[in-house]
Amino acid sequence: MMWPAFKWSHDDEYFARLGDDCIAVYESSSMKLLKDPKTEKRTSVHIDGVQQFEWSPTDNYIALWVPEHQNQPAKVVLMEMPTRVELRQKNLFNVADLHMHWHDEGHFLCVKVDKHSKSKKTLNSVFEIFRIRDKDVPIEVLEFNKDMQIMAFAWECKGIRFGIIHTEGQSNRTDVSFYSMGSKYNGKVSLIKTLEKKAATLLFWSPAGSIVLMANLKGTSGQLEWVDVNAMQTIGEAEHFMCSDIEWDPTGRFVATSVSHWRHQMENGYNIWTSQGRQLKHQRQDKFYQLLWRPRPPSLLTVAQEKDVRKNLRSFSAKYEAEDAMARSGMQGEAKIICQQKSAAFEEWLKLKDDEYKAQRQTRIDMRGGLESDNESAYTLVEDVDEVEISYKEDCVATGGPRDSD
Repeated sequence: MMWPAFKWSHDDEYFARLGDDCIAVYESSSMKLLKDPKTEKRTSVHIDGVQQFEWSPTDNYIALWVPEHQNQPAKVVLMEMPTRVELRQKNLFNVADLHMHWHDEGHFLCVKVDKHSKSKKTLNSVFEIFRIRDKDVPIEVLEFNKDMQIMAFAWECKGIRFGIIHTEGQSNRTDVSFYSMGSKYNGKVSLIKTLEKKAATLLFWSPAGSIVLMANLKGTSGQLEWVDVNAMQTIGEAEHFMCSDIEWDPTGRFVATSVSHWRHQMENGYNIWTSQGRQLKHQRQDKFYQLLWRPRPPSLLTVAQEKDVRKNLRSFSAKYEAEDAMARSGMQGEAKIICQQKSAAFEEWLKLKDDEYKAQRQTRIDMRGGLESDNESAYTLVEDVDEVEISYKEDCVATGGPRDSD
């Protein structure tokens, strides 16, 4: 049985599991099988020999594949739920292995097919790329030469690019290539650039796009390299010895690398890095197993609104800075009013006490036997001057008259 046993749709409306020659799809509200629109009966989706399926991350689509059997070619099927309508199907031949990779925003589906050569001695990789947003879901085929082996594949999270790690023949040298889909609609796949001689086994795109972390997690290596794909240049390099897992935070501002006790029994713990590869924290923890970032809720803005914000970021910044300045001045104004109120209350208290003092004048005179303490003429002013000699010094200065002439 493949894990996880159940896979959920993007909106949690449905969940499904793989069965014998079928995919059982359930309603999460009732926990019952979906109804077949044709028979109105609750049944599984019957597909002979189905090997694997994956939900789209943004739509109620299921991508599944069936290996070759009974002289029938292998095939990949894109099916809509709950209608069970096949949106697209592609027959494949000489399939040795197959992997499906959904784009994070559901725009594309890349099916990596490893095909046998005619001699059955070598494998050749082919990408069958489904353009989900285009009419009738066209498929673009990207073939590689027979000596190229694809080691890793990864979509850019928010974008139209993908990266692959590949090697030639029996060589141990690995290169990293980046491709563009051209556009979400009616585009064409094209190679952007190949970075040669990069020691990497996996690619980890930032959730914000543009930056990819190339990592060599083979053995105990732990080599890390951050690349800005827009500029095609390295922006950071580091090493985390024995690194086994890498997790970007949902904002794309930070990334965590860790050494899990499941993989290694030594050097367990994690490091936190910026998106440019600067280390922020190193934490050693015995029997450390896993690190996960807290999920971030989806944006309340549409894609178009986010683009508008990025386009007009300077004007938005000026607007919000002005609002902040007004808020600060408002706070200062409130504080000034409070101070004025306190000052007025203090002046009023002083006046009250002064009136009380004046009202008690005769009482003070009577208590002092007719003397008035506030009468200035009743006092004699005596000034004393104290002089202290700090130091005294005499210098003899010789003075000479005009010299006599010879």
